[in-house]
Amino acid sequence: MMSKRNRRDERIINPNYGKTIAFALMHPKRALARFSNLLMEARDYAVLEKTFIYQRYVWTYKHIRPGTIFIDVGAYIGDTAVYFATNQNTRRVIAYEAVPYYYLKALSNIKKSPFKDKIQLFNVAILDQGGKMKIAATYTGHDWGFDSSKNRGLGGKNVEVKPLSEVISDLKNLALKCYVDYNGGSTLDGLKLNNVYLIDVIVKNGNVGKIKQHLMKEGFKTHEFTNPNWHETHIRGIKK
Repeated sequence: MMSKRNRRDERIINPNYGKTIAFALMHPKRALARFSNLLMEARDYAVLEKTFIYQRYVWTYKHIRPGTIFIDVGAYIGDTAVYFATNQNTRRVIAYEAVPYYYLKALSNIKKSPFKDKIQLFNVAILDQGGKMKIAATYTGHDWGFDSSKNRGLGGKNVEVKPLSEVISDLKNLALKCYVDYNGGSTLDGLKLNNVYLIDVIVKNGNVGKIKQHLMKEGFKTHEFTNPNWHETHIRGIKK
């Protein structure tokens, strides 16, 4: 296991994700030791652990149909983009990460992946309406929302904002992973999902019942999964 020192040390970033992620997909139980030997931020370690070792997205992964375009909203450090790109039924992954700090990490990690040619990554925020928003270069997204007043006037980058409806409008045979956090689920409010057959909504600070009701209205057969240790709920849905 990773030492307490390395788990706390968030200054050292020298990850060699590519080969380790490939190994994790084949040998998830044995991969823990390999992840623990990487010098990375503690948060990065925890995310990779959830995605590749505990297989938190395995239900969604198993239901991907041939020729799928996978939309990854909230790509973070690129772990899910790589994970879903490994599925032979995935034709392409289109990933969006709003926070510049994590976008650069994701870009670096994806470039190291043997599946990089299947992945497109954009530094774009997906909300309920379009526009621009300034996100501080130092913002890491854990203590307050990127639309919080604490993020205003701190400099940084003007990030494009797109509504999810625009992102999915001209595409077909879609699977969608969407992280609902500080915007409370408004990204999905009233959204038509006719061209989406598979969805995994990760809810941290949102109305689980409201989101689930909307997905059912859009024709999804849904179920939810909550891991109390992660303080998040997955609402998963599939259309027949």
